[in-house]
Amino acid sequence: MTSDPIQKFKLVDEIIEYIKDIEYDRIASILDHFGIKYHDKYGNSISSYNQPKQHLNNATEDQIHNLYKYLFDEKIETFFDDKYATPVLQEKFVNLNLYLNECLACINNGNNIAATILLRSCVEIFLKESGQEGKNLATDIENLITSINTDSKNKDVFEIFTMANQLDALKIFLDDIRKLGRDVVHIKKDDIEGYISKHNQREFFQLFCTLIENSILRDGIHTYNTKAKADKMKFKIPDTTEKIPTFEHQADTNDEIPF
Repeated sequence: MTSDPIQKFKLVDEIIEYIKDIEYDRIASILDHFGIKYHDKYGNSISSYNQPKQHLNNATEDQIHNLYKYLFDEKIETFFDDKYATPVLQEKFVNLNLYLNECLACINNGNNIAATILLRSCVEIFLKESGQEGKNLATDIENLITSINTDSKNKDVFEIFTMANQLDALKIFLDDIRKLGRDVVHIKKDDIEGYISKHNQREFFQLFCTLIENSILRDGIHTYNTKAKADKMKFKIPDTTEKIPTFEHQADTNDEIPF
């Protein structure tokens, strides 16, 4: 592995942010697994913020990369609530699935510049899937929000966002990804790495997955769930061909008839 101390310390910061809310015993166990010291010279447990960071900084680059991969190497399925979201994405939205998986791979490897560019491309594909095929991404975002209020198809697709009064938030979110990706592609900031580090790409990715799961994937997910229920259904119709039992005893006189 090529030595890159700056990248290593950046990963350490992300790891510290990630583990700060995890129980100490679990953190200690994980770090022990990767051979990273998590005790002081007397063998006492370390629980403060700065001490674990110091020990992580003293770990080798290989140890840090392996730990980061263990903590953050998530599969795309983990970003969806419904188990059928991934099959729908794979079958019906091939290009979006490809770009999203590439984007997640970059996030998992700490390649945030590449992840930012790919996520912007995901927004572009998403807009095309939503009927916006213009040449200007900013205009397409504006048109999408307008179409949700005016176009019957998009009104149904984005019904959840309308009901939750989240259309303004949706526009801001898509615009943020657009601007961030634009600034990275065209190097509009002097310190591009510092600029990128201020934005959590994993959170952007999670929100984007939530967006598509509750919009363009929704019909496909519903179809999958309905089929799954149909496959499990055990609806046995009662057999009406059985004969009604008859009584052998027949009344001999009118006195034996009770009515």
